[in-house]
Amino acid sequence: MTTQQSESAKMKRNRLSTRNLMLVIVAVAVLVVAVVYASIHVLTATPPSTAPHITPLNPTANQTAITFDFDTGSPFLVEGQNTPLNQTSSGLTARFSSPSDLVTPAFSIQSYDTTFLVLSQFSGRWLYDNKPSRDSLDIKFSQHLTSINFTFATLEYHGGPTTEPSNITLTAYMNSTDTTPVGSATARGTFSSALYPQGTLSFTSGGQPFNLVRIWIPYQPRPVSVTDFFVDNIVITATPAPDTTSPVTTISLSGTLGNQGWYKSDVTITLSATDDMSGVNKIEYSFDNAVWTTYVTSLTLTAEGTTTVYYKSTDNAGNIEAVNVRAVKVDKSSPTTTINLSRVLGNGDWYTSTVTITLSASDGVSGVAKTEYSFDNVVWTIYLSSFTITSEGTSLVYCRSTDSAGNAETVKTQTVKIDKTRPTGSIVINNGDASTTSTSVTLTLISNDAWSGVSEVRYSNDGVWDTEQWETTSASKTWTFTAGYGIKTVYYRIKDNAGLISATYQDSITLEATQPPVSQASQLWIILAIMAIGMGVTAALFLKKRK
Repeated sequence: MTTQQSESAKMKRNRLSTRNLMLVIVAVAVLVVAVVYASIHVLTATPPSTAPHITPLNPTANQTAITFDFDTGSPFLVEGQNTPLNQTSSGLTARFSSPSDLVTPAFSIQSYDTTFLVLSQFSGRWLYDNKPSRDSLDIKFSQHLTSINFTFATLEYHGGPTTEPSNITLTAYMNSTDTTPVGSATARGTFSSALYPQGTLSFTSGGQPFNLVRIWIPYQPRPVSVTDFFVDNIVITATPAPDTTSPVTTISLSGTLGNQGWYKSDVTITLSATDDMSGVNKIEYSFDNAVWTTYVTSLTLTAEGTTTVYYKSTDNAGNIEAVNVRAVKVDKSSPTTTINLSRVLGNGDWYTSTVTITLSASDGVSGVAKTEYSFDNVVWTIYLSSFTITSEGTSLVYCRSTDSAGNAETVKTQTVKIDKTRPTGSIVINNGDASTTSTSVTLTLISNDAWSGVSEVRYSNDGVWDTEQWETTSASKTWTFTAGYGIKTVYYRIKDNAGLISATYQDSITLEATQPPVSQASQLWIILAIMAIGMGVTAALFLKKRK
């Protein structure tokens, strides 16, 4: 190859490289323009950039077209029915209302039969603006939407070929009109054979959910500014929104409810859960917030005390409810009252002093709420501190306690028998004679005790009570004196059933000596002696007289 041919080939290769570079540059430029164009196109098709960030819905996932035409659905709507009103179609509910409803109803259900308006794009019943006051119509849906379109008519007259119908605007929101709009759309009707302009307004959110729209006519500087509009044939596209809400679990307790939230019986626990979107998958419960059990049916809590029940639910979308906590308090047992007596104990079950009564109660679960006492089982007094019984005789004390759950103890009774007074009595010897020649006498006895009663008596010749035995009381008794003449005294004591001993009672009598008995022979000699003495005295007097 010559030098000239080599240079020619080189130049040809350079021109080819330059051409290829230019092709690459053009291709990149076309790509950039396409990207920019696509971006601009997307931006113009999406709602305003001021819309809040909402996770876009999948525009093709489970979408359903539902129509609200005021002729079908439930409840059945009749002419003249005013807003606010609801209509449900295919399980989705739309609520129609207006801010103006707070004054007077702004819209009502009407038809050709009630208005005689010829609206070629309308059918059957439609929603009619009641008054020319620039009302707005709010429609709140029970499910998230991605698009909406409806037929409308504006109340204005055809003013000629140059007359352009008024605009009507739809603004979409999520939950409230106080939030930033999801997006909006505007349309105007066209005059046709009908008297008023009619048209269709459509809005698509680009995948962002909304559930509230406001339809209104903005002010427009025109010779005649329209204020009224009619609506019919609303078609919406509903897409189930992502389920990000946890289910809600409710606990129900069944048992005998006492005081202060305590149950006085076994408690049946029932759990139920609701989830408005994906549905409930499972309910679980635990008693320690660590080991969880899937709830199948009601469970019964029998243990006394406070049991903490933890429970939660999970929906089919996997949302887990925050753990709920419920304290279940069970006290099935009554409290126990103890009676303590402070006293001087006599014999048997008698007390010989004032009795101080102290009550104490215990309850191992809910605790003692109150202790009461009564003396007749009718009128009850709240026990605050020890109390005394001073009256003699038999008293019956009733007492009971109630715990914080309201369990009342079976009434307890305590018999208190008090005898503080010694017995009394008297002793009389031989009916009160001053003397006797007999060592055996009869004692007349009296013994009394007003409370516990007389138990025993004893007697003594010397008043020293050392070896004398107690014996059964009697009204009279034969008593023998010890040897010796003179004043004899009998001592007498009484003891009652409480063990109290009376003062010493006594009575005295004089014991005199007796003459020995005279025999018949002795009596004869005495008579003879007296006769002899008499004869001797007579003889002496006779002899003295003779002298």
